[in-house]
Amino acid sequence: MKTEGILEKLQDSIEKRLLSLNELRNVPILTYKQSDLHSVIEANVKTGIGVAILLMPPIPSYARTHVAGPVFHDVTIEIKIIENTAMNELGKSLLSLAEIIMQHLHMWHPDILDENYQLELSSEPQNFKVTREDNINYFSMCFGIPCHLKFI
Repeated sequence: MKTEGILEKLQDSIEKRLLSLNELRNVPILTYKQSDLHSVIEANVKTGIGVAILLMPPIPSYARTHVAGPVFHDVTIEIKIIENTAMNELGKSLLSLAEIIMQHLHMWHPDILDENYQLELSSEPQNFKVTREDNINYFSMCFGIPCHLKFI
């Protein structure tokens, strides 16, 4: 069996947190590591309930020099909400889903890291995007957390 690294464990921890939320109980939560992701998204958004949440892989920023680990300044986790406006049967809008995710993940302590580490919404405006293609709306938000590749 494959042992996951800290970055995959972080992604899994966020996924478990979102799956535990009552407000998101009927929303498919997909991770980027799933095979043939495009068809999985399409099946959930175009033929399912019309909404899906996508967790992108955690991406480390620059490593701190002269520190064992490696220790990264932070790790960025992008979360996308995808909504087919013609098919959305959830009764919640793209923006209300984004607010739920932001409220429950901002300043949250993932269970795989020391309690001093918490996930925080990005302070950079370019890390929040809303786009539209045909009937599909996309809301993208980024969270960051300091991280190193060894358990504490």
